[in-house]
Amino acid sequence: MSEAASVCGFDVGSENCYVAVARQGGIEIVLNEYSQRSTPAFVCLGGRQREIGVSAKQKHLMNLSNTFFAIKRLVGRQFNEVNQHEKLPFPIEQSPSGEVAVRVWINDEEQQFTATQLLAMLFSKLRQVANMPVDCVINCPSFFSDGQRQALRDAALISGLNPLRIVNDITAVGINYCFYRLANVASEDTAIVAFVDIGQTTTQCGIILFENKKNLMQVLSSEYEPNLGGAHFDELLADNFIEQYKLKLNKRARLRLIAECEKLKKLMSANSNELPINVECLYDDRDFSARMSRAHFEKLAEQYLQKIEQVFRRSLETAKKTLANISKDKDKPAELKLSAVEIVGGSIRIVAIKRLIKEVFGIEASTTLNADEAVCRGCALQCAMLSPSFRVSRDLQIIDYAPYQINCKYWHATIPEGKTYCVNPLFSRGDQMPFTRQIIVNCHSLPMIFELEYVTDSKSTTVIGQYKIYSSQNLPVNGNKVRVRVRLDPNGFVYVSSAMLQMDEKNTKAEVNNKGDNNENQERSMSIDQEMQNDVNSSDKEPSAEQKEKEKEKDENKRNKTAQIELEIESLWTRGKLSEAELLKYKETESYLVLADKNWKERMDARNELEEYVYEWRNRLEEGRYDMFVLSADRQAFLESLNQTQQWLYEDEETGNIGSRSLYVDKLNGLKQKFSDDIMFRVKEYETRNTFLEDLGKAIQMAHKLLESKECADEAKLKQLHQTATEIQQWFDNCHHVLSSQPLNVNPSITTKQIQEQTNHLQSLIRPIMEDIHRKRQEEERKKKEQEEKLKKEKEGKDKGKESSNENKSAAEEPMEVDPSAKTE
Repeated sequence: MSEAASVCGFDVGSENCYVAVARQGGIEIVLNEYSQRSTPAFVCLGGRQREIGVSAKQKHLMNLSNTFFAIKRLVGRQFNEVNQHEKLPFPIEQSPSGEVAVRVWINDEEQQFTATQLLAMLFSKLRQVANMPVDCVINCPSFFSDGQRQALRDAALISGLNPLRIVNDITAVGINYCFYRLANVASEDTAIVAFVDIGQTTTQCGIILFENKKNLMQVLSSEYEPNLGGAHFDELLADNFIEQYKLKLNKRARLRLIAECEKLKKLMSANSNELPINVECLYDDRDFSARMSRAHFEKLAEQYLQKIEQVFRRSLETAKKTLANISKDKDKPAELKLSAVEIVGGSIRIVAIKRLIKEVFGIEASTTLNADEAVCRGCALQCAMLSPSFRVSRDLQIIDYAPYQINCKYWHATIPEGKTYCVNPLFSRGDQMPFTRQIIVNCHSLPMIFELEYVTDSKSTTVIGQYKIYSSQNLPVNGNKVRVRVRLDPNGFVYVSSAMLQMDEKNTKAEVNNKGDNNENQERSMSIDQEMQNDVNSSDKEPSAEQKEKEKEKDENKRNKTAQIELEIESLWTRGKLSEAELLKYKETESYLVLADKNWKERMDARNELEEYVYEWRNRLEEGRYDMFVLSADRQAFLESLNQTQQWLYEDEETGNIGSRSLYVDKLNGLKQKFSDDIMFRVKEYETRNTFLEDLGKAIQMAHKLLESKECADEAKLKQLHQTATEIQQWFDNCHHVLSSQPLNVNPSITTKQIQEQTNHLQSLIRPIMEDIHRKRQEEERKKKEQEEKLKKEKEGKDKGKESSNENKSAAEEPMEVDPSAKTE
């Protein structure tokens, strides 16, 4: 596996999915087998093959009841939790565990698949697109509960992935913005940016605080509308046309109308004029035509737009409160001043929504982020930060936003009809995440049962999971306290992380292993101690400084006299999480389906190859392209065999009996060996023969030139070359005669392979003679060069001697100067 594929981010939406990898210092979107950046989130089951992605969406209208999409919205939910107003075009049922499931007929048997298994199929497809990675980061909406996040993680595990982190959509967009766009708006050390994400079925809005010096990113608010997105606007338009024109549409026709309404909605985002919508043969062979303007559309969607506006305003108010709580100066809290409002999501292009953003936030919507790929890129960046094999430019600290209030209940399992004690809330909505809270309870007996539950938007409670705290040793626990830590981790999972029993040292038995007094000081996460004396919640009044000092001294004295013993924790039940046995079973089922898909693809490829062979060769024979290379009887027999094969293929297709891969391969090889291989052999021989003959003729000419040349002194080599060249010359002359007299519709008696062998044999004798001649010429050139250099040096020596003698002679013959005034004696 390549390093690039090992750091991967997945954005799984209701309509489309995106895959990003960290590669070459940046983030790249991976293209699927159709060279598309997005892969439809569709799974089509039925027959003997699964269709996932583009092919599944193409077959949607032909297989409505067995084509599933928006699977992510069903994951981790019980059957009775799915509201009736959620219009699903495919039937669902209840699984034995109470989950949402579908029933299909596949591989000649009826099978039931849960929503988690369907999502695992989609993950398997995305994993193939990403070149089979293992470590990854996947996204989820901010409103996903603990059970939905657990099911999302299990779906990834079933497909063979290892999800390092589950990131909220708004958080992923914030990570992407922090790395690539923050420097453009952050003129100061801090920046507050609002993010609006409106997808196919959900609306989310979050406000994030960025602190550059601390490399800190903190989510101040995260609001949402889980059942409002682009698909609802499309259905609104379709329902309006159905009511206005009193259309009586079946399910398939309604989906066609919704698809055209989606196109109309996109056109209205760019054009305010009245625009037409046309659907051919919508129902009863009737065409449908209508018109719609942007103003009329906004009037129809007024109720939806009001809900979106409420999400924006709630997010703004929540962010103000959060900023006031974390402000260092409580008397004068920091003012919420937005630096930008970024929009992402496929449905954010509606003009009315952009106008709402301007009205609520007071800032024009910014489109610097890729509306479709921002979440995916943020997930890939988060995976790169968690991977030890990558180094990112910023060591970003992320503080997320807890989407739900978490409550805790506990009781003693050994006390029948005992009292149940509550801690409400254990985590409040909007608490920082990750977070650890600590509670201290009086323990009368072990084991104790702790139950965690979250409060939904409708103020009802849903159980998350149950945990049993016990000890394998016989400890005198009556009257002692148990310190329990509950963790809200970065994935959004809530669980009991540890439990310590505090005992007096005089009551501690010798065989009990003392775990030390410093364990509680090793917890460095943000924690709040909530002591419960006599199993009653402590007062909310703030103690005075003297009381705090006395309690501190009292705690120190107690600490010196107590020992802490770590208790064991067993998860009895976790909402949405599969057991190890179920997880292994689903993994085996998915592996079997992947193998079945591979086998089916091989069978269909072999069948298509045979069918393509039949069509291609029948066209060749009927066009008469190869008539000169095949006998008339053989041509007729070949055509009959092709027609019989085609009829056999059609019969199998009609009955649905698709044979094995080896059956089609054997059938294809039989036709090739009996007919087409001989024809193509003759064609190839005819087309390439002249080239090989020319090469052989050139080799014979070269041999004759060498024999006539006197440069080679090796008589043995020349004699062997003369004998071989004579024999090949005779064979060459005979070859022309034989080939010219032989018809083209039979296999030639002399093949190009034989001609090439003769050429190679002759060249093997020519080559060493040529090398000898080349060496001889090099030696002669070397000697000639040496002789020239020697003569040059001798000439230079003579020239120097001649110059010196001339100098002496000129000095002797030089005339003396005579003074005319001098007298001679």
